[in-house]
Amino acid sequence: MAKYLISKLADPFLGIGTGIFSYFLWEMDGRNLEYRPQGRTLVELVQRRIGIAPPITAAQQHQQPQ
Repeated sequence: MAKYLISKLADPFLGIGTGIFSYFLWEMDGRNLEYRPQGRTLVELVQRRIGIAPPITAAQQHQQPQ
């Protein structure tokens, strides 16, 4: 039998929530500005995933942040 942190149903939500929160914290930290590619904020990634924003092109992906 598997051991769970909270429950069989809540553990996946805990994992996803922790991942989203850690990405958000990493995004807001000014020390990571040089490592953060343009067009890869959490909001932009979610918008592209659900189809609100157009996909990023190869030319846009390789641009350096200003």
